[in-house]
Amino acid sequence: MKIRITPNITFAGIAVVLLCAVAIPAHAATITVTNTNDSGAGSLRQALADANNGDTITFAVTGTIGLTTDELLVDKSITISGPGADNLAVNGNATYRVFYIAPGNTVTISGLTITNGLATAGYPDNVGAGIDNEFARLSVNNCTISGNIASYGGAGIFNDGAGIFNNGSDQAEGALAVLQVSNSTISGNSGGYGGGIMNYEQVGSVMLTLSNSTISGNSAQ
Repeated sequence: MKIRITPNITFAGIAVVLLCAVAIPAHAATITVTNTNDSGAGSLRQALADANNGDTITFAVTGTIGLTTDELLVDKSITISGPGADNLAVNGNATYRVFYIAPGNTVTISGLTITNGLATAGYPDNVGAGIDNEFARLSVNNCTISGNIASYGGAGIFNDGAGIFNNGSDQAEGALAVLQVSNSTISGNSGGYGGGIMNYEQVGSVMLTLSNSTISGNSAQ
């Protein structure tokens, strides 16, 4: 008697192919900053580069992260969770903007002091010395934003809905910048317009929500 096993082998082969084709969902990771260096392993800049959408960056250090090469680019939807504004500052060294939030992302920054940023070159490098939020959704919680200078405006935070962006295309329709600030202090910033916060709407739209926060001692010309 002959036994044919080919059909079973074929079925098993199909099953393996189907299993291999099923995508395994990625899990959000926590990336820990372990030093106050501007760049390199363990730095905040490296953590931002390594992060994927949905990740959280935390800190095992206190003190001051001084920028010596460039602004910090946030180009993914992530959470940056600091140890407290009294414990850790990110300092632009009166040379660089501190944070640039790239279009289309949803970002939360908490528990940091953002200070001494400078944005005085030509547009768009003359806005948002502390944080430049470009067509992104940004939440700032339990932060201090102080001592930043921008020659045009929004020295503390520039919330920009005026450029051209729509889900990666070159269309202005639906361009949206959302800024939520809670339990934070924005003080001692100086800009041409909106020393503390500037909401800039021209083509797109901007939304600003403030809660339990102090906005004081900022100056605008």
